[in-house]
Amino acid sequence: TSHSSLLYEEMSDIKKEKNRFLLDVNVLNLKRNKKLFDYQEQCVTWLANCFLNSYSGVLLADDMGLGKTFQAMCFIRLLRNCLWNKRFANELEPVLIVVPPILLDNFEEQAEVFFEDPREFGFFILHGKKIKDFYKEELDIKGKEIKTGKSLLDDTKLRSKGCIVTTYETLCIYEHSFAKIPWSLLLCDEVQKAKSINTNVSRVLKAVASKSNFKILMSGTPIENSMYEFWNIVDTCTPGLLGALVDFKREYKSFFKETSEKEKQEDFGKLVANIGFGDFENGFVNGRLKEDVGKNLPEKIEQDISFDLEGETIEAIKKIKNSSDKGLSKVRQIKQVSIHKFLLNPSVGQSNANWFKDNNRLDKLQKLISSIKSKDEKVLIFCEFHPYQDFVQNFINQEYGFDYKPINSNLDELKKKSVLSRFQKSDGFGALVLSPRCAGMGLNLQEANHVIHLTR
Repeated sequence: TSHSSLLYEEMSDIKKEKNRFLLDVNVLNLKRNKKLFDYQEQCVTWLANCFLNSYSGVLLADDMGLGKTFQAMCFIRLLRNCLWNKRFANELEPVLIVVPPILLDNFEEQAEVFFEDPREFGFFILHGKKIKDFYKEELDIKGKEIKTGKSLLDDTKLRSKGCIVTTYETLCIYEHSFAKIPWSLLLCDEVQKAKSINTNVSRVLKAVASKSNFKILMSGTPIENSMYEFWNIVDTCTPGLLGALVDFKREYKSFFKETSEKEKQEDFGKLVANIGFGDFENGFVNGRLKEDVGKNLPEKIEQDISFDLEGETIEAIKKIKNSSDKGLSKVRQIKQVSIHKFLLNPSVGQSNANWFKDNNRLDKLQKLISSIKSKDEKVLIFCEFHPYQDFVQNFINQEYGFDYKPINSNLDELKKKSVLSRFQKSDGFGALVLSPRCAGMGLNLQEANHVIHLTR
């Protein structure tokens, strides 16, 4: 029935013959209370068309919260049910999904939320102790794959799984094993993990990508530091689209040196045209911001809250400015003392009363949390610096009877998952502190309808 529900037709394109795919959402077998928004249908259709027209791969750069994971899972469902047989006569190859450790369970969890039969995906998490079950039976190789150049994992066992989910770290450790398999789809979430050109993870990902039939690389932030990173990510999913790096630098000079605003705009325009950004017919790179699809989303209400710096803090800032410390050190110290005077010299023995004393920022935070508590709703509080994160979460725990730890680099992945799970599953009011860095890794925290950026 899946095949008969899909409409597939040949349409003529000015430049070349194009395969065109029309989506019947019933094929996806979503739960009755779940549906694709219009912009998500557009994306899934685009992914299907790119696959049918033999694109090497695409970069999906939707803003955080627009459903990149869900859209990719809809494509996997189509790939398995129909799309593969439209292009290939051979049996469907397995899917490989690569994620940061904290997202290992994310695809399984999302499948449970959105799809009637999540088992159809065949997700298998290949990580930790499970990996030894995939070792070759008569293994006489000693040492790591990167040194021996030989694969340790049994490719028959790997290919027996429908959809393997693993981490970038595991991919690097067993690079030769993963690179032997012609994956039907290589799906990389938070691909900025492999953004830097001369890193091992980038080299390994390109090797695995070269053997994969189709690639979907996903990131809400494909450009974090420089255009070198963007070139590298695009070159992984669609090699040659932007030329060699030396050609890219020559073509888009304004991205790499000081030029006029006019030249930058011209280069940006050329790049948008070359990658087909915004073109859901023929583009290689696409992404939407929340404001682009706002009519499909609940209204977002933003509120800027100002606060006063206490006199002691103002004096401390003056001293830092007049000190002999280097520029970047001064900037960091000013930022810390502006957030809280104790951050320059955090004391374990400081009581909550001392932290709150004459601190207008924390006074207003306390009132906001109290207001959210009265509505029995959940809130996420983003803030920097471990001592500050610990203090804010400890205050919340003591005040409201929680036992959460802040989500930051002090927690290992298992503990992060445990805290997040308890926060998500608890009924009513909840307040959780997160580091902006750790929380940017594709976490799904839709249970909270309030967000406070405390140190922005």
